[in-house]
Amino acid sequence: MLIRSNLKLFAILLFVILSLTGETSAQGVPVNEKFATHALQTIHAAEATFSATAGAGNFGNLQQLRDAGFIDAALAAGEKYGYRFSLTTAPFIPGQSLAKFQVSAVPLRYSKTGKRSYYIDQSGSIRGEDHNGEPATIKDPLITICYGESTVVASMRALHSAESTYFSTAGANFHYGSMFELNNMSLIDQTLADGEKCGYFFQVTNIAAVPATGTPATFKVLARPWQYPVTGIRSFYIDQSGVLRGADHAGSFGSVNDPPIQN
Repeated sequence: MLIRSNLKLFAILLFVILSLTGETSAQGVPVNEKFATHALQTIHAAEATFSATAGAGNFGNLQQLRDAGFIDAALAAGEKYGYRFSLTTAPFIPGQSLAKFQVSAVPLRYSKTGKRSYYIDQSGSIRGEDHNGEPATIKDPLITICYGESTVVASMRALHSAESTYFSTAGANFHYGSMFELNNMSLIDQTLADGEKCGYFFQVTNIAAVPATGTPATFKVLARPWQYPVTGIRSFYIDQSGVLRGADHAGSFGSVNDPPIQN
């Protein structure tokens, strides 16, 4: 027990030291910036889940995401990993505009806790640039950041949220969208729309509703490792139910019979 407590204390002290010194990871990316971009992906995944559940098509503020259990208290307070996070939302207005959100992440102490500022919105695209501590915008360069299966899970949830939005708008409650259609409405980023991201292949199939027989519209999203087991182990599945599933299929696509996962 004492050893475990000492290890935990060491980890906390190490993080504090890295935060203050601007230490970089083995890949040359500042540690705080790496954590900050991961936090942005966490918020994006939380918004996708919130929109499909408690938000009923709309996105939530940081406190609402916390109340729903999707992010932790520190992130909900707007400060974590040496960065300040600000989130704004716009509601869905039938016939006028889609629900939107955008998150800005700026260093708490420029050049000490980070240099680049970051931006993410409902498309899932992370953008960033050195703005001397000022916020990043949608005009900044795209940044592709991969954190293994956690990034794939976030992409699966993003696709589910995008399909739900498309269905209630352009799909006229009749059919879901293709990757191209989702990207054309800026609901997903171009990389994901191309069907390959962070070492995974993504595939979307959908079937339109048949009112005459009472058959509802359906869709499913599949993701499998591009190079098993190097780029990933589990394959993932999600459909209109919103239940994310995953299992090891030795590189093949998964199915609705796979067990649900929570992360």
